[in-house]
Amino acid sequence: MREWRSWLRFLLAYTVSCALLIGMTWFVGGVERGALLLAWLNPLTKILIYSLVWPVIVTIRPGREPEETAPRTTAE
Repeated sequence: MREWRSWLRFLLAYTVSCALLIGMTWFVGGVERGALLLAWLNPLTKILIYSLVWPVIVTIRPGREPEETAPRTTAE
């Protein structure tokens, strides 16, 4: 589940980034003048999709649980 929480943080950051880019595009005067800003949506979307791979893999094929080890005792 830790992987999915991390991905949800990526999704939140992606949403904020997209909102800021769209806001800046509106601020500079529309799509014609802000097309270079909107070009950043492509790599941001790729990063979001690539970061989805690991949580899906871990969900489909989870690894082994870590073995419990006995606490170490100190020799006197």
